[in-house]
Amino acid sequence: MDEVSRISVEKRRRWRWETLVLVFIAAVAVNYLWELAQAPLYVGMEIYNSAVFWHCFVASLGDGLMVYCIDKIGFSSRLFPVIS
Repeated sequence: MDEVSRISVEKRRRWRWETLVLVFIAAVAVNYLWELAQAPLYVGMEIYNSAVFWHCFVASLGDGLMVYCIDKIGFSSRLFPVIS
């Protein structure tokens, strides 16, 4: 592979990695706010304390991971389309 195409491939890989990280961070931030907004609807979580904040943060990390996986699967399906 010549130097120009190798650099181009590495730039695309880096761009994709940066995009996935930004999608994950945005998903965690938005889902954290969503979890905090709906926390008072659950029994035992009516009052905000450190346990509620931690619980919502862990839940938002899980949501962010799901968004990451969905994005990763979507990107993979563009690379390797299913032939029907």
